Amino acid sequence: MHLPLPVIKGKHKPSVMELDLNISDKKLKELSTQRLLALNSGEMKAIQGYFNSDDVVKERKKFGLALPTDVELEVLAQTWSEHCKHKIFNSYITYSDEKGSLTINSLFNTFIKRATKEINKPWLVSVFTDNAGVIKFNEDYNLVMKVETHNTPSALDPYGGAITGMLE
Repeated sequence: MHLPLPVIKGKHKPSVMELDLNISDKKLKELSTQRLLALNSGEMKAIQGYFNSDDVVKERKKFGLALPTDVELEVLAQTWSEHCKHKIFNSYITYSDEKGSLTINSLFNTFIKRATKEINKPWLVSVFTDNAGVIKFNEDYNLVMKVETHNTPSALDPYGGAITGMLE
């Protein structure tokens, strides 16, 4: 049986837009908000600095590129998103209570990964590789579990309800 391929009938003409990132910090943050990049001011400044660095400007000129494009900015934003990078799990976190203060470098590495390493059982075949884990089910089979995190803001939330609600 042959199923027909869906055909999209629209008049959309894809385009690429150059974006001038040599704007104020406030305008950079507004650009992130308007384009749903979900990048904070520091991240936008880092991207601005990258595209303004002499080496990058020189290399881009070789290929006829001047200003960064919306496509480049979107790729950077998605790669740097909470969804892909786990910025919150991997950041420095300072915890304080009546006993004092403790700074943790990456909740993910310090607690989540560490707990699994401490278990160190032979039935743990593979863990923390692409959000998946493999455990030995029996002599003939392994069991693979895939998990996915969807933190917000990320601009990658695939369906309503899939996000955890963690905010910057």
